[in-house]
Amino acid sequence: MPNKFTQTENKVLTFESNSFKGTITHGTYTWTASLQWKSGYKPGPGVITAISEESLRANLKQLDASVTFYVNASGAPLVSADEVALEQMRVDPAVSDEAYRNACRGFKQTPKARPDFNAAAQAATTLSHRLPTFAEQNEARMNFNRTHPEIMSGPHATFNASLIDRFLFDENLPSTFSTLNKACEELSLGEMFRDNTSGTRGGRIVKPYDIDVLRRIRRRNDAPAPVRRTAAEHQRERNDEKLSLVARARQAVLAEYPELTPQPGSGESGELRKLIDAQLLEWARQENPRMQSTNYKRAEDLRIFRN
Repeated sequence: MPNKFTQTENKVLTFESNSFKGTITHGTYTWTASLQWKSGYKPGPGVITAISEESLRANLKQLDASVTFYVNASGAPLVSADEVALEQMRVDPAVSDEAYRNACRGFKQTPKARPDFNAAAQAATTLSHRLPTFAEQNEARMNFNRTHPEIMSGPHATFNASLIDRFLFDENLPSTFSTLNKACEELSLGEMFRDNTSGTRGGRIVKPYDIDVLRRIRRRNDAPAPVRRTAAEHQRERNDEKLSLVARARQAVLAEYPELTPQPGSGESGELRKLIDAQLLEWARQENPRMQSTNYKRAEDLRIFRN
């Protein structure tokens, strides 16, 4: 929502400090300050650009803490001196939220939402992860060549180097010592490097370069190893499945014959056990049509583990 700091209709912002003065203009996504440095002061940047008016004010404040902002060409002050001080505190990351709220309470002003300084710091950290310079990449390449003479020397060095370049290009990686080692490891696993025995009788067979093959090898190696269970664990699992089947059969029988529910302290009656076995036999017949033969007509013929 527009306010007296962000409204843009017929708005011309100017500023002046002990060392410079200028105007602020705004575009669709950026705010720009054009500076004119006063005589007697060492000239600094002529233009400063930011993504918001608040950020631009903070940058100008860092150049000269005495800067004051005005609105419209008439030179009327943008806000009162108290509000200017509060605004400077609001956009200053060194000022805590508690200190800013206390100042607003002292000047009887409503606190405003502060910028997300953590996001700004994170953005600065992201920008710090820059790509290595050409000199750094060249140094990394020379160190890698010295470390791996088996593939980076001899008649096949140029061919092997081209494989590494193709790998870095396909994986969108810069040329650093760690990425070069990664390329060497994966190309070696794919058996794509040439050595002194390549092309000779009994020498190693070199496979053609294929990034998809390398990625499949990587996924296979990164996959977790299957959990191996002991024979006792397999037997325990089978027993649990059987016990669970018997429990479901018992529940189904008691739902139909609730009068057979055992009393506390007493075991299952013979009639209940017989009905449970009959239910298990019925389920077995449904799963295996071959059990419809006369050999499995009675529940007593069904062998099952049960307590």
